[in-house]
Amino acid sequence: MTHWCGSLFAAVATLAPGPLGAPSPLVNAVPASAIAAYFFHPDAISPDQNTQPPGTVQLLSRLAEQASKWGVFSNVDISVRVWIDVLSALETLTTFPHAAILLDIDAAPRSDGGHELSRCQAALLIHTGPDPSSVDRRIQNLLAKYTNNEHAQLTQSTIQNRPVQLLRDKRLPDWAVIQWGRRGDLYVITIGDQAYEKIAAASEDPSGRLIQDRWFGQAFDQLRVPDAKAALYVNLRRAGTMGDTGLKEKIAEVQRVLRLEGSSQLMATLKQSGRAVLLQASTEKDTQTVHRLLARPLTASEESTIPRDAAWVMSLDVTPSELYKMGWDAYLAAKSPPARQSCLDSWRQMESASQVVIERDVLDHLRAPIVVHNYPPHALGIPLAVTVQIPVSGDVAALRAKVDRLCQYAQEQLKGASILSLVHDPDGTWFIRFGLDGPGVVVTDRDVVISFSPAAIRQTLAARTTTTPPSAP
Repeated sequence: MTHWCGSLFAAVATLAPGPLGAPSPLVNAVPASAIAAYFFHPDAISPDQNTQPPGTVQLLSRLAEQASKWGVFSNVDISVRVWIDVLSALETLTTFPHAAILLDIDAAPRSDGGHELSRCQAALLIHTGPDPSSVDRRIQNLLAKYTNNEHAQLTQSTIQNRPVQLLRDKRLPDWAVIQWGRRGDLYVITIGDQAYEKIAAASEDPSGRLIQDRWFGQAFDQLRVPDAKAALYVNLRRAGTMGDTGLKEKIAEVQRVLRLEGSSQLMATLKQSGRAVLLQASTEKDTQTVHRLLARPLTASEESTIPRDAAWVMSLDVTPSELYKMGWDAYLAAKSPPARQSCLDSWRQMESASQVVIERDVLDHLRAPIVVHNYPPHALGIPLAVTVQIPVSGDVAALRAKVDRLCQYAQEQLKGASILSLVHDPDGTWFIRFGLDGPGVVVTDRDVVISFSPAAIRQTLAARTTTTPPSAP
């Protein structure tokens, strides 16, 4: 059983052995008052990385960046340019060990019962080592594209005798002050007034660091965070004190749905042993620590369904029905009352029109474990281009018929769309087409297989050691 599945996929696509440090400069820069922190360690990097041939994603992002400099995208919608810059920034970020920290946050109530962000303090720490030039170039490129003298003011100050850049932009809320600078081997980027000062204080004063917290220190050692590919920490107690009564009630309900009620802190780690990806979590509840293994090694019978060439495999010990209930209920709990009702009405309308009750007709016929792996590898190395296999139970023909009906309903809704369409292959695979063939799903005689393209599904089925081909409808 797991309540952490939703938090792990950001790291899944880049899994490889690599320690975070014991504790690393990243961990030592996190203030004790932090609400949440996420740590990530990339693949091992050659000291001469700038001379190594780039991967396909890196090459594409660099070509896009150069095309932008040439003005190729000058007449393209700004959202397209933003996504190109996001891709380029992520390419730089994932080169280095880094941490994202939520220091403080508040939300103001709206008249409809919802909330909107009113203040935030957050930080991004990048362990660049002695050469921060690639991060510097990325920041200068973004400044040149998205700021100007009419709206933005860039100044330089010093914090603890070190130079820090400060950006204020009239188009942003008053609290959204952006600062950045070097602190030893760390490149620190913050948003929010006084956020940079909090990171600087923790870096200088060991007594003000999160690693000094008794429970955090114990969980750090017990979960062997230094050996993890990624780690996530949440101070649930502090999160529950944020905002007005309405926001506190929403947060409490989300924690209850995720089975975190009464827990005060949480730590989760993602690591790889052989090709098995292990997800572990520890929570502090009533002064006791509860430890869970949420993604476990596969059994021998489960291994026989996974292609031998998958470099990593994660087996989530949760049923799709349980995961759906937690995810959907948590999502609704966080919405305003009108938005919540709108979601429920849309869901009921979809189930009525398709004549498929998702939980009863589909999810109740799927069982644990949910297995995620990276075979076949995506040709462009796109993150989250993975394959998911979910065992089926009961009447497979009835399940396949319901999935077909649900996809037929979606296909009808997409008629007339300019690019997006849903296609049904003769072998029973349904997939999205948006110029190129996109994600697809098929119900075989033993499981549901989901992957990033119909070709990937067929390749997965062909590579399994005991393959059962999908039955045509």
